[in-house]
Amino acid sequence: MIYYRFLFLLLYLPITIYFYFFLKRITIFLFKKYSKSILVRILLIILVSIIAILCSNPFGVWIVVFSHLFICSVFCDLVMLILKKYNKLYSKLSMLYNIGIIPITIVIFILIFAYWNMNNVIVNTYDIFTLKEIEDEYKIVFLSDMHFETTINEKKLTKYVNEISTLNADIVILGGDIVDENTSKEGIVNAFKILGNINSKYGVFFIYGNHDKTKYYSNKKYTDDEIQTIIENSGIVILADETYEVNNELILIGRDDLVFPKQKERKKSSELLENLDKNKFLLIVDHHPYDLKINSQLGYDLQLSGHTHGGQIFPTGYFTTLFNNNSLNYGYKKINNFQVIVSSGIGGWEYPFRTGSNSEYLIVNIKKN
Repeated sequence: MIYYRFLFLLLYLPITIYFYFFLKRITIFLFKKYSKSILVRILLIILVSIIAILCSNPFGVWIVVFSHLFICSVFCDLVMLILKKYNKLYSKLSMLYNIGIIPITIVIFILIFAYWNMNNVIVNTYDIFTLKEIEDEYKIVFLSDMHFETTINEKKLTKYVNEISTLNADIVILGGDIVDENTSKEGIVNAFKILGNINSKYGVFFIYGNHDKTKYYSNKKYTDDEIQTIIENSGIVILADETYEVNNELILIGRDDLVFPKQKERKKSSELLENLDKNKFLLIVDHHPYDLKINSQLGYDLQLSGHTHGGQIFPTGYFTTLFNNNSLNYGYKKINNFQVIVSSGIGGWEYPFRTGSNSEYLIVNIKKN
């Protein structure tokens, strides 16, 4: 797998550089005297970013890099405008600037960093305090968006599982998109078999993400029933609009996937609370970090989510909450007595690059205030 990625990078860079100059020539042809305008370049960044979101891999990967090239190019434009005041320095750099070496060099370093950043998994810890009457403290490990085999193979996963097992967690939650369309059926069996071995006092729980059931591809490698059987045979509890009570004082509520629920329509948050004791700590797990205001009003105490990858590729993460103020792209948020944590995930989707956030898994400690 590692040789494949190095080969990918060797092919990736020259093709990207070629298309970069091709696009620059198009801008000169279309905009002529306005081709060097910073405003035009910024508009192109926006256009390229929109195309990147709409296109699928591998073409979407090239577009993402183009957007980085244009961003770096605009940055260099601004720097060169400032350096025009210093004739000697400007004349030395102008040749490199005009042939595009500077932004391309910056992007090469960005790609090296992005590859390292995707594979460098960190652990983030959150302490959640509650007024609810709980006798014990609960340590929860939350792991989401692994997209198995994109950057994490069996050897790496075993390493993380052994690491997590030493934490002596009370609950381990797999927050969706553990596998995806590119995971083989054998890979799914191996991944969940390893995950099912995590040492946890009350068990390992799983909720579906939008990629686990491979609904985006027509040539599916496994059926919905097959993945369900594989997960359950691994000793992992699936919660799809279902609840699980722990120690008679904490209730775990797992949401079905928002995009591809097992039924025609997933239940509302309010329906999941029916017949539940609201005096107990209510932990809702939803792959998508949505319905935050609604959940805060209903009396939930904590929500754990993933899905966003924290904005895997800069600057896409900033658009999540810009166009939806009822969502959260990454991190921690408190709405009255309701608390939300959104993880960037332990892996990434489609390509092994991450420029907008870290790869992580979470330790969440629930404590009595």
